[in-house]
Amino acid sequence: MKNMIKVLSFITLCLTLTSFVLSLNVYAQAPQHIRIALMRNFSNQQQISIGDNQVIIGIWNNAFVQTNTVSSENGFTATSVNGRVQIVSSTGQIIQSSAADGSMVIQGSNNMTRIGEYLFRGVIELRPSGNQVSAINIVSLEYYLRSVVPSEMGTGFHIQAYRAQAVASRTFAVHQITGGTHAGNPHFDLCDSTCCQVYLGVARENDITTQAVLDTTGIMIYFQGAPISAHFFASSGGATDNSENVWGAVRPYLRGVSEIATENIQPWTRHFTWNELSNIANSGGFNIGQVYALEITNMSANGRVQELTFRGFNGTRSVQREQIRTIFSTAGQASLMSRMFTISGGGGGTQGAAEHVVVTSGVQTQTRSVNDLIAINGAGGSANLITGFIYDGTTLRQLDSGSMMITGGQGVTIQGRGHGHGVGMSQMGAEAMARQGMTFQQILLHYFTGVEVR
Repeated sequence: MKNMIKVLSFITLCLTLTSFVLSLNVYAQAPQHIRIALMRNFSNQQQISIGDNQVIIGIWNNAFVQTNTVSSENGFTATSVNGRVQIVSSTGQIIQSSAADGSMVIQGSNNMTRIGEYLFRGVIELRPSGNQVSAINIVSLEYYLRSVVPSEMGTGFHIQAYRAQAVASRTFAVHQITGGTHAGNPHFDLCDSTCCQVYLGVARENDITTQAVLDTTGIMIYFQGAPISAHFFASSGGATDNSENVWGAVRPYLRGVSEIATENIQPWTRHFTWNELSNIANSGGFNIGQVYALEITNMSANGRVQELTFRGFNGTRSVQREQIRTIFSTAGQASLMSRMFTISGGGGGTQGAAEHVVVTSGVQTQTRSVNDLIAINGAGGSANLITGFIYDGTTLRQLDSGSMMITGGQGVTIQGRGHGHGVGMSQMGAEAMARQGMTFQQILLHYFTGVEVR
């Protein structure tokens, strides 16, 4: 009996140790510190101003190791001369030069450093490139998120929506380090722009978003045991999209889903004359001459435009996926807010007329625009109807608020809803779900298919 108790105790100990090891493996995928290239304002500069009057200088060896402390009444300037960083006082005196490798790590007071107009937690590594200098912020992942969450989501959201954003941002960051744009870079893991996630330092931190980060410390989204590329965007307009419809690559956890709570669909309208469309097309390198027609030549099942065709007197060119939005940023214009749109005649400030539908219940009859129709699925969920079909007993025809191809007249009116690429978590949709009492786990499990949140 005693031997059996010993065996059971040994098995229990092994199971406990196994669980502990598994837990460590999960969290081991999230690094303690990350390196953020401050590309927006501090990349390849002639000089970088340092606002602290006293600066600790050291090296980074998996932690900050202090080597010297310098003072200057009105701050410092970092420059690079012949591939070595120099710290210059406000009076122009060279106070410190970097070692042979050229780089230097600094920290101001209270474990924060002010460079330019920005204050950053952690330390700043100054790296030379000839006679130019760049800054990299080395900071803990959780402190990084304290700035990212409010920078990416803004103010006024529900705490559960902020928690969902914190988990998505944490997961996205960890995934980007190994599989993102900058993967394999020897000097930094992420950048501070929309290429990775917007990161603006301490100034964007606030109590509620910091609490959301603390509430979800270490929690990430996994698919088949690995952190996912947890994309997010502002507003879906009614339904999200599959990853391959935007970037070409199929990710099984990034499937299009309908919103399950009412969100701010953010309707928008853009007007373009034929001359403006011609400038946009030819600035984009199409060389098709004067554009005389714009045509939606393919749409996804959830109502997003998959292919948009410009027809000109010298040829025809089509754009697909996200280029549909970005092509409009040429010739001084702005990108379209989303690919969930329809086109109609108009342009030059004149809006095309929308098709109307007569609906009767047998008691009451209403005439409404197709834009006002709502589709209800078998589960009782609802979404705004973007594209539908009507059958009159003989012919099946598409029902939308304008022709698929527009030509003639003053130009084209584009009417859409939503904001962003449409893949992953809708921030406005997350807010609507939170307001209905749903948790951040429920929000994430809705937007990301077949995942675990842990």
